[in-house]
Amino acid sequence: MRVFVGREKELGYLKETEKNKFFMLTVSGRRRIGKTTLLKHAFPDSTYLFIPKGRTTQFILDAASETYRIPRFTRFGDLINYLSEKNKPVIIDEAQNFLFNDAGAYSELQNVIDEKKGSGQNLQLILSGSSYSMLNKLFSGQAPLYNRRTHALDVKELQFKHARTLASKLCGIQTLKEQIEAWAVFGGVPYYYEVLAYTKGTLHERLSSLFHPITGTLKDEARLLIASEFGDEYRTYSTIIAAIAEGKTKPNELATLFDNKITTLNKYLHVLVKDYHFVTPQKPLFNDKRSARYHVDDNFLNFWYSFIEKNQSNIEGGNYPLFTKYLKENFNAFVGRRFEELVIKLIRQNTIKLPVKSDGIGRQWGRILGKKGESYEIDFAAKGQNGIVFGECKWQDKVDGRRIERELEQKSANVPLPSGIRGKHYAVFAKSFAKKPENALAMDLNGLEKSLHERD
Repeated sequence: MRVFVGREKELGYLKETEKNKFFMLTVSGRRRIGKTTLLKHAFPDSTYLFIPKGRTTQFILDAASETYRIPRFTRFGDLINYLSEKNKPVIIDEAQNFLFNDAGAYSELQNVIDEKKGSGQNLQLILSGSSYSMLNKLFSGQAPLYNRRTHALDVKELQFKHARTLASKLCGIQTLKEQIEAWAVFGGVPYYYEVLAYTKGTLHERLSSLFHPITGTLKDEARLLIASEFGDEYRTYSTIIAAIAEGKTKPNELATLFDNKITTLNKYLHVLVKDYHFVTPQKPLFNDKRSARYHVDDNFLNFWYSFIEKNQSNIEGGNYPLFTKYLKENFNAFVGRRFEELVIKLIRQNTIKLPVKSDGIGRQWGRILGKKGESYEIDFAAKGQNGIVFGECKWQDKVDGRRIERELEQKSANVPLPSGIRGKHYAVFAKSFAKKPENALAMDLNGLEKSLHERD
């Protein structure tokens, strides 16, 4: 069951790339992000070759011969050379798996690429892979394919508006509240909504089904994702992600995992942040000299390490009801933290309009003036030429918006604002309000629904 939504920018880029008679494109992205579906949608007349891990090259060649009713080859380079003469794009999916099967295939690809380019012949070649680290090795300075790539695309998660379309059309989740809850768990990864579509009941019941230790479709998903990306070091990366999800967000807290060796920690954080985007550093929008705090940006991994990994002893030890009880008791707080992230994303996308035209947005925290050892936190601050907005996000019903507005005013008095700021504004987001703030933007789920429709 599949519904193709979004990807307008990606499709546009791929269609422009296809106009070239000669190109070698790499497409990367996390597992389940929808790379194959995107490529087949963009290149419907292409020849698709899947490289399974652990299979011989001859097995792959024979499968291609049978599938496309073409001559049988004994060398991978000869197959690619033959297919290129059909003047159709050739997609090699999970291309990094030749590192395990037959690394010599890359040298054969190199020869085909160099020959076609040197003689001005057509070649439209796409290499796709879900393992960033493996795919990256194919183009390092010593690899056969070094300097052969002409185009590259890194496929990211779908935006919330597309994720809620999947939740609605595939999973029958119609209310914005439940769509936000589903997004909090699955983010913008299409595959997870496809799997969710085969479950029934409330979201809690559906999650309990998906992560059941015996029958759950996603019971090993995060382990497979981390192991496929990080290989022998997956336990180290898993430990870091788990620690951040559990609340160890400061560098000095995370460094305790490595005997307080910050340089060792930074090596791993660099990979998680720069290469995979699983983790994101955050600094206060103002007074950003403070050390960064890290959070797990990938919704699914955040959920996994907050609930599944944390409850492995109950899940696998026969006490599954204890896990479901823990899920029910803590799920709302988890969604609340992701709701904050969603509001910030929607502001950046201009789906939510603030009293000022924002040219920068981020979280804000610091010390309370005149009170030693006490600190404040504000969910977000957005600055613009005509002022600044301080905002709070409450995943609660019947919120007292006036109280939140007063608290924001008190907290914002501690923020070291740059000169030239002409005015302070406030915003409060909630499921619903018992009392709306008097002088602040107030947006409940009905207002957010309206904003989303206006931007569709």
